[in-house]
Amino acid sequence: MKRLGISVEGSTELEFVKKVLTPYFSEQKEVIVIPVDMHGNVSIQRAAHEIKKLLGGFDVVTTLYDFQGFKFKGIKKVEELEEDLKKAAECQTKNLFIPYIQVYEFEALVLCDPKALCNQMGSHDETEEKEIDAVIKQKGGAEKVNDSELTKPSNRIKNLFPHYNKKLHGPPICQKIGMRGLRERCPRFNQWIEKINSSL
Repeated sequence: MKRLGISVEGSTELEFVKKVLTPYFSEQKEVIVIPVDMHGNVSIQRAAHEIKKLLGGFDVVTTLYDFQGFKFKGIKKVEELEEDLKKAAECQTKNLFIPYIQVYEFEALVLCDPKALCNQMGSHDETEEKEIDAVIKQKGGAEKVNDSELTKPSNRIKNLFPHYNKKLHGPPICQKIGMRGLRERCPRFNQWIEKINSSL
């Protein structure tokens, strides 16, 4: 049985891995999935230090960090940061380490299914669902919803549902959406899952 290590940004991503990714990979590949919490403040230097420690203990190591909160990224694009992670981790094996940074933040996954989100948040009014759906269509997908403090996915959700709590509500909403729904609605996330599957 193979082992998959996932360096995660914080407690929300940790819960997401436990509730959504672990059951999926366990059923698909009989893989042991172990998330390791970075407790926030993710930068290339900190992440590389963590990844190097994990590489010796797992068949495949990957990451789940938010682009929005990534420290010291400057004007770099998400793909450039992922390449920087790979170089900094000094990983020479093609499939052993798969860097992944979620654009623009974890809430892109939560946002991708307006009905599941609204149902979980106790909304029975189609107004919120239609508003979220309109934003997704306007931007060309949940993963393309803005990277700014005012318009990032988490703030859009909190504007509609002030009681939204990232750790409390996010992973269960993703559970309701399911891996199939997440992969269909979030192409970049799907590419990451495909890379992991092909490496295990």
